[in-house]
Amino acid sequence: MSERIHVCEEFDRVADFLDGLVILDAPAGAAGARAIASNVEKAFAEATAGLGHDHARRHLGRGDRGELPRRRRARREPGRRQRRHRELRERRLLDPADVGGMATICVRTRDNTHADPVKDRRGCYKRGDVVALFDSDRHVPGAQETHANGFAWLRFPGVRAARLREFLDAEREDLGRRSRTGRVEPERTRRRAWRIDLDALPLTARAKIPLDQPIVVAAQLIAGDATRDQVLDALIRKTDGRTAKQEGRTLDNGG
Repeated sequence: MSERIHVCEEFDRVADFLDGLVILDAPAGAAGARAIASNVEKAFAEATAGLGHDHARRHLGRGDRGELPRRRRARREPGRRQRRHRELRERRLLDPADVGGMATICVRTRDNTHADPVKDRRGCYKRGDVVALFDSDRHVPGAQETHANGFAWLRFPGVRAARLREFLDAEREDLGRRSRTGRVEPERTRRRAWRIDLDALPLTARAKIPLDQPIVVAAQLIAGDATRDQVLDALIRKTDGRTAKQEGRTLDNGG
């Protein structure tokens, strides 16, 4: 009793070279596998007789030693963490809100203070400072991230987080500090260089802050509580008082 066994099922390199066309007659079961292992070089040479011995020998194994090719390691099934990451990626692709992005920011609604004026200026969040930035609207505020504790939330449908990242930068100035090579090392003078004037936002947007509801910032007012232009007008650089809109900044992903 014999069965026809494809070489490509046992030896990938042979399959790559012959494109899976060479088959052998061998006994069924374990004896068949041993027969292929012991006679594959001979069968391969016969099947590729017209190509030349060196050419066939080089493709049979690695280098010119004619060694039997190693079997490809079976692909391991993904673990729980890998499956979870895959599910999150698929969910993001299926969520229309994430096609253009959904930046979410947490803003301080009152001043933090410190008895030391230097530490108060350099290290304390002030009203309107952007505290945190998220690239999705799925972040659930913690029990302490509420209006009662001095926080407000703004969401930007269609805007990627990268467009808002610069508003988390600290204010830095040259105070004469130099590195060993003479390079200027600006020092932080304020925790944030920008602030959002919450009082400049529309009344409908401000009314959501005490209710612990996120302010939706959309391209058009009909789709949210405030427009992107209104937020850009409320974003103020602390050093000179200029707004982000006056500096020509935009929240469009392509801008």
